[in-house]
Amino acid sequence: MAFGGKFPASFLVIQGATVAALAFWIARFWLQRPFRLLWPPVCWGVLAFLLYAVARCRMVEVEYVGRQQWIHVLVYGAIFLIVLNNLNRKNSAMIVSLTLISVGFISAFWAVFQFAMHSQFVWGVPKMGQYMNRGSGPFMNPNHLAGFLGMTLPLTLGWTVMGRFSATIKVLLAYAAVVMLAGIVVSVSRGGIVAEGIALAVFCAVLLTYKDFWRSSLLIMCILAALGAGAARQFDSVKKRFDRIYVDDTGGDERVYYWASAWQLFTRNPAWGVGPGHFDVEFPSVRPWRVQDRPTFTHNDYLNTLCDWGVAGMALIAAAVGLLTWESFRVWRALRPSHETGPPYSDRAAFVAGAVVAAGGGVGGACIVRITLFRSTICCCSLPT
Repeated sequence: MAFGGKFPASFLVIQGATVAALAFWIARFWLQRPFRLLWPPVCWGVLAFLLYAVARCRMVEVEYVGRQQWIHVLVYGAIFLIVLNNLNRKNSAMIVSLTLISVGFISAFWAVFQFAMHSQFVWGVPKMGQYMNRGSGPFMNPNHLAGFLGMTLPLTLGWTVMGRFSATIKVLLAYAAVVMLAGIVVSVSRGGIVAEGIALAVFCAVLLTYKDFWRSSLLIMCILAALGAGAARQFDSVKKRFDRIYVDDTGGDERVYYWASAWQLFTRNPAWGVGPGHFDVEFPSVRPWRVQDRPTFTHNDYLNTLCDWGVAGMALIAAAVGLLTWESFRVWRALRPSHETGPPYSDRAAFVAGAVVAAGGGVGGACIVRITLFRSTICCCSLPT
């Protein structure tokens, strides 16, 4: 809620909370006997990337920038292991899910309010000029809001359709899902909207595999189609932003020039990259004449990873994602009830379905969007710099 941890002051709060959680975890590990350390296969991928980050961040041109990236990676890795080993009881998934859904609902409602009232501030801080007419909730960048809601919306639908809640709670969850969908639309994030559409299509396809939920799947698809069509007609800014894609090869967007520059930097050191966080450092050496500002980041997670961490870093991340996908598939098969027996509603199945679609569908949808736009990036690479 504090700008998504964008500013150093807000990230310091995250660091302090992580250190406190680590201290409690260490105390619990020694005082509570027996204490079992959960270590599924995905942890090996996470550990490998943590070790690679420690080594790579020490061999960079600007030590301060590398150290900042190293701290971020360690904090996120620590949070992952803390959650995995301490929030693993029967009701933990429900508590965490409802917390995320509540935060997503508040953020989306805030974004809708910003969009309707043409609010230009986030917690009293003015937004950047290009984000003025877009809802962003507690984030400074509306695309970050779309990414967050893109992960919480399938989770919300999973608990709504498959969870063992009362009718009242399910109505509230359905209302939260509608508000989140509106929040994604008012963010006017083209990639976020398309990626979420793909993720929701995957979610409906998953429901179709259950004989008890195929009607819910068809109902959700009809409702989402109606809401999407209505939103596209009502919000002219959304339509105008999508129309810009077809203006020319670059879609009227300078980000494709950032991507072209990132690709040029990546080719300098394909194996290890130019260094964590060093796209901003090295960008002036490949700055296109059309870009007269400081992009800071590549604005494309996949190219940013290749540019900063190289093929080695991308391979480690892909390995971790592959291990997570494999384990998710095994859990999914174990949770599926047979056609003859098994409850039609399951909290575990609701969490797994929502979480897997939220992570896999959102990332896969974003990947498809970026691959579609990559042609423009390749065209820009041939332009004089």
